[in-house]
Amino acid sequence: MRIQCKIKSILFLLLLIIVLKSNAQIYFNNRYNYNGFGGDAPSIIAIDSGYLAAGGSYTSTGISEMGLLRIDSLGNLLWKKSYAKPFHYYYGGYPSSLIQTTDGGFAFASIIEDTLGNDDIIFFRFNKFGDTLWTKQIGTTFFDLGAQCRQTLDKGFVIVGTKGMSSTNIDATLIKMDSLGNIQWQKNYGGTDEEYGYSVELTPDGGYIIGSYTKSFGSGDFDTYIVKADSNGNQQWQKVLGGLYFDAPAVVKNTADGNYIVGCGKTIFQLPPGLDQAKIRVLKMNSSGGIIWDKLYGTPRLAAGANNIHELPDGSIIVGGLTTDTVNSTPVGNGFPQGFILKLNSLGDSIWYRNYKKLTGGYSENYLMDIKPTSDDGFVCSGFVSALPPDTPAGQQDAWIFKVDGCGCLIPNCDSICNYLGVNPVESNNQDLIIYPNPTQSQITIEFNIFEEKNVSIEIKNILGQVVKSTDNKAFSSGLNKIEIDLSELSSGLFFAQIQIGNKVISKKIIRI
Repeated sequence: MRIQCKIKSILFLLLLIIVLKSNAQIYFNNRYNYNGFGGDAPSIIAIDSGYLAAGGSYTSTGISEMGLLRIDSLGNLLWKKSYAKPFHYYYGGYPSSLIQTTDGGFAFASIIEDTLGNDDIIFFRFNKFGDTLWTKQIGTTFFDLGAQCRQTLDKGFVIVGTKGMSSTNIDATLIKMDSLGNIQWQKNYGGTDEEYGYSVELTPDGGYIIGSYTKSFGSGDFDTYIVKADSNGNQQWQKVLGGLYFDAPAVVKNTADGNYIVGCGKTIFQLPPGLDQAKIRVLKMNSSGGIIWDKLYGTPRLAAGANNIHELPDGSIIVGGLTTDTVNSTPVGNGFPQGFILKLNSLGDSIWYRNYKKLTGGYSENYLMDIKPTSDDGFVCSGFVSALPPDTPAGQQDAWIFKVDGCGCLIPNCDSICNYLGVNPVESNNQDLIIYPNPTQSQITIEFNIFEEKNVSIEIKNILGQVVKSTDNKAFSSGLNKIEIDLSELSSGLFFAQIQIGNKVISKKIIRI
């Protein structure tokens, strides 16, 4: 009787937690238009029970302006603003180029171009209402591109971007300004060919870590390029990551243990006639640039790259970016852009992976450019969509913002366990597999029936998606098979058994009492 009461209590509490958690989560997947002629939202931040996105806004005359979109926590549009300069074009910026400042306002770095095609860095300083406080345009004889900005401890700013050194030499650049936009120093990084600055973060030692990509160093095409600089922008070390083909620029973040996580993409081979086949790449580096671990994810695609990466409070890692769909693809695997979110544990093992679209007609493009954690343990993402028939209005590009829960779901309880990369889940009520006893106090037996020899592996995960028990991947013969797993050292609670049989995964709930 006591055991039955304990089981009922556990089940009731688990059900209550699931109900409360699903009620607390907010979901939306919205398309926004600035002024009827298109736009984008490469950057988003969470503010005041809602979100602020920044990007480009396009007018009926073809002029591009800088735009802000303010939405509430449910995704409803509160206000939108556009910023323009006569006879100039503003670009929507790079991923995560919008930040909130210590006074509650905002800052944004991007690119401005005149009618002759000359590009300069443009930096905006806004108050908390989105009103412009001041702007700074930075340019030289050759082109200059702004990618990201960060506020420094002295309330000034750094901008990472690209500087044209000559007609044939391009460097990544880092510019330090005071709180009023006066330039204090500018440092350039690279070799004799091309480098493009992409991301920057302040480091615990007072310096900076810069994500870029290079054609001066490494082998083959562009390679991922990371530079560590001191507090004055002086280069301390650099790291080149790449192979024979194109490798995507790096986004770099600090980790709680004093190291760095890096998101990018790596081309692993090419299909004729020179079609890149790339995978998502995430690695962890120590403070001196040494590789701690380096992993690739997913099946090869024409495009694959990370646009933002974060370490979460529990040490897990979330990555958002762009890959391509297999729908209407030629060759297979080289379809149209779609967003992805990938969650990893602290060792780089995949916990779950999902793809995202707003326009699902098969030929439209869905670009996930930024991802940020939210206060309800979910994630908000921004980017843009470009519609092609049958999606409408054909040819129009709009800002795209969506909100998911902590498992990457766009609807409540979309999956009790999230998918591994490259394998397809089957229904958890599969009759060819049973687990007993369940609930259990110690050992479980997993019994499954297969019709031909297959490799089988099992992972037991807790409710955070962390692997707490696992078996080796080994071959099992056709017919009825049994695997026994001892759970006696686990605490009481809800767990998930994820059983991979060949190229399929079956998920089952387990209760340890």
